[in-house]
Amino acid sequence: MTLIIGVDFTLDKNKYLYMAGDKCGSDGFTKDLYVKPKIFKRDDLAFGYTSSFRMGQILEYAKISKDLPNWKEEKNVYTSFVDWAKTAMKDGGYLQDDKGVSRGGNFIFYNGKSLYEVQNDFSILVPEDGLLAVGSGEYHAKAIMRTYMALVKKEQIKFDIDLLVTLVYDTVSSLVTSVSREYDLFDLSKKEKVLHNEN
Repeated sequence: MTLIIGVDFTLDKNKYLYMAGDKCGSDGFTKDLYVKPKIFKRDDLAFGYTSSFRMGQILEYAKISKDLPNWKEEKNVYTSFVDWAKTAMKDGGYLQDDKGVSRGGNFIFYNGKSLYEVQNDFSILVPEDGLLAVGSGEYHAKAIMRTYMALVKKEQIKFDIDLLVTLVYDTVSSLVTSVSREYDLFDLSKKEKVLHNEN
C-alpha cells in the first residue's frame, strides 16, 4: 500500500531523526493519492504506517492513558507500548488471531527518543545503521538509503535529507505500483508539528 522510511543516526555529533511516507493507496494494480498523511505525531510520539488505512486511523486516534508507563524508556516500548497497540487494534476490530499469535500490521514508531520498526506480530526491530523502511518497495528503499549513506561517510557528498528522500520516492515509485513519488516528511528533532509536503 505504501512506503514508510525513517532515519535515526548520529553523524559528526549531530543527531538526525526523520520519518517520511508516500501518499499512495493501492490494491497492487491501481493506485490513487490521498490527502491525509500516513505519518503523524501524537505529542512527543510519531507513527508511520503501512498495511491498512484502518490500522493507521486506530494508531492515530485510540486513547493513550496518562497512567501508562513512559514509552521513552526502551523497556516499555517492548512491553507497555506493544500491549497498548494490541488492545487498540482489538478494540478497533483490526487485530487478527493467527493460530494463537496476535497480528496487526507493519509500522514505524517514534517514542520521543528513537525509531522502532513494529512488525506484523508486534516484534520490535532496531536496525544497526539507523535506516528504516517498511511496506511496498522497502528493499529498494534500503538499498538506496545505504548507498547514499556510504557516499556521505566517504565524504563524497554531504547529507541532505530532502535529496535522500526524493531519491527514494522518485526511484521506488518508478518500480513499484503501490508507491507514489509524492511524500510527506517530518523532522522529528523539532517539537512543532511541521510537515513537509513534496508534490
